[in-house]
Amino acid sequence: MQAFGIPADKIAEVVKEPIPQSLYYEIAMRQEKTAKKDEVILYNTYHLKETDQILYKDHHIMDFDATVIEVFKNVKQNNVPNIVILD
Repeated sequence: MQAFGIPADKIAEVVKEPIPQSLYYEIAMRQEKTAKKDEVILYNTYHLKETDQILYKDHHIMDFDATVIEVFKNVKQNNVPNIVILD
């Protein structure tokens, strides 16, 4: 159903066939099916407060004080505990 940027009118002209009435509906339905994916939650972070992204406040900062709140096992890297949550 992909036309690779070629307008449906031009395709119909070349193949000498009329454009199906449901063409744009079918295209929209197929794009909607491929665009939506179920969200996968890898880590339960609901109990943590929102991240304060200090890098965006001051990009020259080179050091800061923080406390380790939690360490998660990285499920994408054989459960190596390398995801550190700071306060």
